[in-house]
Amino acid sequence: MRHHEMTIAEILNDPLIRQMMQADRVSLEQMEKLLAQAATRQSVSKHFQRVPQAAERVDPVRARA
Repeated sequence: MRHHEMTIAEILNDPLIRQMMQADRVSLEQMEKLLAQAATRQSVSKHFQRVPQAAERVDPVRARA
């Protein structure tokens, strides 16, 4: 099964999400700003995740010794 992440435009146009926004009194502009901020934080977070260099990796055989 393939997973599809909704775009901000798709989220803002989804009827169920629109109903929840209306019930919570959240404006389209507020929701768009919130989603854009979350996307920015997620992108920055991914950017700063680093892969350990070969010298930093633990050799499981040597680690047991």
